[in-house]
Amino acid sequence: MSDENERCSPLGLMFVTVGEAYEQLSFTYPFNCQKTRSNVVSTSNLLDHSVASFGDSERNEVEQYGVPTKILAHLLSAKGMCDTRFEIKIDNYRFAGFPKSVSHPTGQSPLIFHVVFVLLAHIPAHLVHSFQDLSRKVAIALDEEQSRCNYLADQMIPMLNAHDQNDSLEESTFITSRGDGNDPYREILHESTLAQHLRDIYTDLYYHGRVHVFINDCVEVGFCVEKRTIVHCALTPRSHEDVEKTVRRIRPYHGMLLLEETFFGPDTNPSIQLVINHCEPDRSILDISTESGLPVIQVLLVIRHLLLWARAVIIYPLCNSNVYTSATPPKPLTRMNDHILLRTYCETN
Repeated sequence: MSDENERCSPLGLMFVTVGEAYEQLSFTYPFNCQKTRSNVVSTSNLLDHSVASFGDSERNEVEQYGVPTKILAHLLSAKGMCDTRFEIKIDNYRFAGFPKSVSHPTGQSPLIFHVVFVLLAHIPAHLVHSFQDLSRKVAIALDEEQSRCNYLADQMIPMLNAHDQNDSLEESTFITSRGDGNDPYREILHESTLAQHLRDIYTDLYYHGRVHVFINDCVEVGFCVEKRTIVHCALTPRSHEDVEKTVRRIRPYHGMLLLEETFFGPDTNPSIQLVINHCEPDRSILDISTESGLPVIQVLLVIRHLLLWARAVIIYPLCNSNVYTSATPPKPLTRMNDHILLRTYCETN
């Protein structure tokens, strides 16, 4: 992966929960646990205060990104900051999210939960806001499913059980000497559909810059980190600014070519459906506007949206009077031509 892609991609994803008697890093992906006996490296008064509040007994535990897990869970619990953007910088990492209070807590469901993205410390502010927006979308979807069918309460059962089991096992000499803190998260990933959704969100972001998941096979969450997606597409335009410049240069005689098949969700904007349904390689933007019954300006807004999601490129409409050729490298064509000439020569002789 290029340096540009690395800067736009999250380093990890965490799911922090807060109950009446606990603050817990319930799940993290990818697995990044390390057992250490060294003192915590603190770079801010906030972290120093947290370490002191937990006492020396917490310093010999599993770490995440250089911070003991329990201390990190306390810092990311965001008590008193629910339903607002959250951001904290620790050493070379920036943690961004949108903590959410549970509207209808039941059973084992937490009172507060927080989907946190681990980013590089020097990532641009607009990308931090993008990941906070995604955290908010996931939080709203989870809270809606909790209200509908107690989804969070059900998913917390395997998470809490795995952590309780791991805590009891760590009291044995064998587990402590081995120093493996990944066991609860691997078990949770196997047992929890929520953990699997969070893993899919991370991998989609890391490799593609886009997210399209259905939480609990019900609530659709779609998201695009524009800069990351456009870079991954390997086509021009390469940035948000380039897209805006391209849109300003588009004329009604231009056309649009879709790069992949599009599936419509139940809440898809009808204008997007109309434009895509009437989009053909031989149709201009003016033709699409006429066939769909939408104003040209509305068609252009849909095209801008598709360009930002790297779902389409601008072309000149295909025409019967034009001559087209492929971009195949010349070497294979030369070998093919030699093969045809040789076969023709053999047949004539």
